[in-house]
This record gives sequence, C-alpha cells and structure tokens, in this order.
Amino acid sequence: MIPIAKSQEPGELLAFRKQFGARYENMPGSVKAVVKRSLAEEQGFLCAYCMRRLPQASIDDAGNTDVTIEHWSPQNPQDGSPQHDPLDYRNMLAVCDGNRGDVRPNMTCDAARGNAPITVNPLHPSTLAEIYYQSNGEIHSANEDVEHDLTVTLNLNCAAVSLPENRKRALQALQYSVGKGYQGKEVPRERLQKLLEHYESESGKKTPYVGVLTFWLRKRLQR
Repeated sequence: MIPIAKSQEPGELLAFRKQFGARYENMPGSVKAVVKRSLAEEQGFLCAYCMRRLPQASIDDAGNTDVTIEHWSPQNPQDGSPQHDPLDYRNMLAVCDGNRGDVRPNMTCDAARGNAPITVNPLHPSTLAEIYYQSNGEIHSANEDVEHDLTVTLNLNCAAVSLPENRKRALQALQYSVGKGYQGKEVPRERLQKLLEHYESESGKKTPYVGVLTFWLRKRLQR
C-alpha cells in the first residue's frame, strides 16, 4: 500500500452533486464511469488496498464490479459513527473486485471489509508509516490497529488470491534485476537510489505491488 494523492474532482461529479436530490445510489452510470476512471488514474491503475492491477476493460464500465468505487469512510458505518457524504470525492478510492462472492476467508479489500471501520488510509500517509513486508510477501504493520486492518479486515495476506506469492514474485524479480552484473559485489547505492526514485515517481500505470519494492529498496539503502 502506498500514499495516494487526490486529483481534482471530476466536473461531472460536481455537476451531479449540485442537483436536487442527488445521492450516490442514483448517480448516473456515465458519471460513475468518469469517477472510476479518475480514481484509477490517480492511483496508477492499481487497487488502493492490495495494489493489484485494475482491469482496464472494467474501469470505464459503470456496471462492471471488477473495479468498484470504495468509500474509505463507509456509507453505512457498522459502528454507528456519523455517515460521511457518499458523494465526497475526497472519500473515494478505486478497488479491485476483492474476490467478491466467495467465502469470507477468500475475499479481500472492500469485499472483505464490508462496512467495518479501518485506520489504515492511503490518503493519509501517516497511517502507512509502520507498514512493512516480509520475505514471503506478507504485509504487516507495527501499529496494532493497522495490523488488524491489513491482516483481518482487508485480508491482504489472502493466499486464495495469491497476494503474498504475487508480492514475493515481484520482489524477487526486482532483486534479480538489481543484482544482475554485481555477483559477489556490493550493489552501488546510486543504483538503488535511482530505482527507488523511479518507483516513487511513476506516472501513468504504476508497477503492481510497488509497495513491497519501495520498502525493500529503502531498507537496503538504510544499511
């Protein structure tokens, strides 16, 4: 999981919000498609939670649930907390299908979360500060509340959809690339720094599971 910088609210959503009786439930499909596209673009076309690639064909299809609009502050909070405006763009994220429809242990992201409150929030980098990755591809946090969000509420170490394995493979590919040509030698810090800057500044389509890559590079640079 990496920080997400919000872009400007789409004009189509702003215009709809100003209409009398506008509700998220009656948002036109054309507006929803524009919102999904805007969210996907600002996230580098990755799921805001698990960082899988969002399927391109589903982004512009308002009715396709392979990519859905997630409200970080739930529309119907299960803990009875005040409801956030469902049409507030600052509260929206684009997420994958989360293996929706399967049994609960096999679902991830918002499909697993439902309306449960969470602390971790890619729109607030401070909540990501203590996240770390293990060599087996699992994601964890030294913060107890965030750890619960990652491993239980969002189920981001779900083996049923190969999340840890996919992160592990992405990391191994980076490690192989970094070490190529430096067998038995120390990899120059300049090379590691350049790679870190590359991943942190990616525009357009970001690299899937990039969070584990930047974590590993920072850790190597701290040696």
